Formats: sequence, C-alpha cells, structure tokens
Amino acid sequence: AIPEIFHVAAAETEAVPELTKITREALTGMRATAETRSTRNKFGDFTLGPLEVFYKGMDGMIGLPALKIEKAMEEEHDSDELFFAYNQGLTIETSPKQQWKKVLPRGFDNEINNEDYDGKKLCEDFMKHPRAVQASLEKAELVALRLYTGPMYKRYNEKLREAGRLIMKFLEEQRNNGEEKDMDAAMAQARLEIGEDYVTTLHTLISALIKLSQCTKHND
Repeated sequence: AIPEIFHVAAAETEAVPELTKITREALTGMRATAETRSTRNKFGDFTLGPLEVFYKGMDGMIGLPALKIEKAMEEEHDSDELFFAYNQGLTIETSPKQQWKKVLPRGFDNEINNEDYDGKKLCEDFMKHPRAVQASLEKAELVALRLYTGPMYKRYNEKLREAGRLIMKFLEEQRNNGEEKDMDAAMAQARLEIGEDYVTTLHTLISALIKLSQCTKHND
C-alpha cells in the first residue's frame, strides 16, 4: 500500500506507480538470487541485481549523503538543464531549478508549496499532514517526497537505474577479463561514473520511505 500522503502529494501523477517500481528495483534485491534475474509484475519486466548489491545499500550504490542536507539538496537542483517528464497527464518541459522553486518558492525556511499545477490545494500544510506527523518526517524528507511526485521522479529514477546498469557492466567486464569478482570495485567504478547528482536527495527520499513504511498497513 502506498501511504496516503503520497496520493495527496502526487495527485494524478504517474510518479506513484513509478515509486513502487523504482523502490523494488533499488531496495528489494533481497528477493533475488545471487545472479540477476528478470521479474514480471503489473508494471512490466525489470531486473533485480545480485544480493550483494542490496546488502551494500544506497551508500554502496550511489555514495554517502552530505552532512548539510538542506544545502546539498538545494545545490543538487541548481541546474537550468531542461528535460521532459510525463506528470499529471501532461508532458512537461522543466529543469531541476524550476522544480525546486515549485516546491519551495520562498526557500527552505518557508512552507512547502501545497498546490498542484492547476493551482488546486492538495492539503493545508504538508508538515502537519497526519501521515507526516505519524512518521515523524523531517522537512527535508517531505521536500524530497514532494519533488519525487513531480517531474523530478524521472531524474531520480534514471540515476538509480544507471547505477545498477553500470555495476552489472563492470562485473561483466571483470568476468570477461578473467578477474576475480570484486563487487566493491565495480560499485566504486559505477559511483565515479554517475557522479554526485542527487545523492543526498535520494538518501533523504529513501529515509522518508522507510519511515512511512513503518507506519503503513500492508494488505499483502
């Protein structure tokens, strides 16, 4: 079950099913065998990586978050590079900086924007939303959730998928070169190639998901 606060934050965006998909890809590798395999669910086919990747966690996959979380998150979105994303039934051309200002129009010290693209109020105050209070979400975590349920989901998902792809690529190169399997080296190479974009934001997002999962009733 997806926490109700996500339905509020996302409105009709396709980020909610994408959230389920990318969370499975990034975090539910424990269900995979040590070898990669393809799994099919209602969202289609995707590949789960080796069990070792799961145990290395997000730190091993994309690196460590910054100590100054709010500052790092803002810097990670300080880009005018345009990209397209499907959101709320529309194909939107936007940039990380535009999305940051959409969520925090007056900066981190002020309230999180509570309106969708049509100006419809989603809730009175995200910080006071019952699910946010129940999960003890920090403001940075709510900002990460709000960003994810907008067009930025595309950039975040791409980052995680590329990290996974590169890890498998470097492991394959080790095999082809007759080298012993070295997961740490493969993950270090992948982190170096994908860079530091959105690392702190993704860690903050995952932190929010873990907190929400602990107070969410699952039906299956």
